[in-house]
Amino acid sequence: LTFTTSDGNVRIDNSTPVQTQETFLSGGGSYTISGTWNGRITSNYNTPRFPVTIEASDTPYNITLSDVTISNTGAYGGTIIIKSGATVNLTLQGTNTLAAGDYMGGLTVPDGATLTIRGDGTLTASNDKTLGAGIGGGDGNISKKSGTITFESGTIKATGKPSGIGSGGSGTSGGTVIINGTAWIEASSIKATTTYTSGIVFEGTAGRVYGSQTL
Repeated sequence: LTFTTSDGNVRIDNSTPVQTQETFLSGGGSYTISGTWNGRITSNYNTPRFPVTIEASDTPYNITLSDVTISNTGAYGGTIIIKSGATVNLTLQGTNTLAAGDYMGGLTVPDGATLTIRGDGTLTASNDKTLGAGIGGGDGNISKKSGTITFESGTIKATGKPSGIGSGGSGTSGGTVIINGTAWIEASSIKATTTYTSGIVFEGTAGRVYGSQTL
């Protein structure tokens, strides 16, 4: 992965080989992330680790994903986590794929984190293993309840267990999902408190148009 920033802070740990390195963004600011990550980070149920961690900050992050692929589908494999206390405005460019393993969100957004997704690109976020939303919460030491997730534009496909978007743990439904704009969303399911104002949403095989959209 390549990280570009003019006003942010990027810290890469010193693990070797490079396939096990973690990258931490802190202090808010603007970033562009591009490229492919196919490493394997050793993690566990109680101490999860991620290729990319976005730390809590009083200053928002403006992050662009530009043709990013992160595949970490082994046991306890995460991709990107937005930590509680972080606010991220995420712009999609090109084709982006995040595939996680057990107990992690495809894009992990736990309770207390805030994410807004926009842009004209695509994002496919998945957890096809055990307990973890496509976009939202996880399990274990990751909050099952998701944070606040807003979709404004872009094409998003999210699959997970038990939900594509929202809750990441069994028996728990929580978090907030807002769809307000022109986003096209395909989710295996959505388990959260929802507000749909404008957009196109497929939940499972059922689709619905909200607001005035041009197809």
